[in-house]
Amino acid sequence: MPRGQIYKEKINKEVFLEILKQKNYSIAKLVRDEIVDCNEKTIRRSLNEGRITPRYLNSIAQKLDIDPRFLSGQIHMEFDDLDEKFRKMFYSYLDVNEYPFSRMELEENKKTGITNFITAILNLYDISYEEYDKLDFDTQTNIDRDLITSIGDILIKYFKKDSYGKAGLPKADFLLYDLDNYIENHYQLVYADTTLRDKYTNNPPKGFSSKDIINMSAEEIFDLDVKLDWEAQKNDYDPIASKYKVINPDGNK
Repeated sequence: MPRGQIYKEKINKEVFLEILKQKNYSIAKLVRDEIVDCNEKTIRRSLNEGRITPRYLNSIAQKLDIDPRFLSGQIHMEFDDLDEKFRKMFYSYLDVNEYPFSRMELEENKKTGITNFITAILNLYDISYEEYDKLDFDTQTNIDRDLITSIGDILIKYFKKDSYGKAGLPKADFLLYDLDNYIENHYQLVYADTTLRDKYTNNPPKGFSSKDIINMSAEEIFDLDVKLDWEAQKNDYDPIASKYKVINPDGNK
């Protein structure tokens, strides 16, 4: 990042203001109640630019007990490629009460917990996490899968139910599912950061420059590719087939 440039998170102005309204807040009240340490003008400028300093976003989210990803509209952005009618329908299913500030923290802690889990097992056998970290990605994930599977098989021999009364320790299946998603996401981002970045740098989509593509994160490039693919499918048709009438089996047009 260039010197002096401050990283900012994407923010959806419409979503942000609607959530404030649901929480009985206004931008002026945020400043007046000292929920965020900046002035009203700064917040409005950030909303108009569609970018906000993470410190401001997290401060507001924490005080209002909202997942920062929900407050910024990041969760809603998953539906951006849908037609407006369907987008609004999916928006209506999103409940701010289901996205407390702790939600993101719990998900982050879950990731940390897996790392600590791997570290603890390695340390039992006098293997440092640094040694594990030096291994290539495929080897690391193979170790993760073998440990999750093996330990799950051992525990199920001695524990018929988990703490929630569920038989068969379903958590083991969820851990493997999470691992598969993690692996898929990793390779999607590698593809975006290499192949797609080169593709769109050399031939930028409409509304973008090569510089825009170079400055994008791998996640942003992947999202852009998904959006372009969706738009292409909506507009897709066969220009050759459209020139000809369908001929039925008996030879009549």
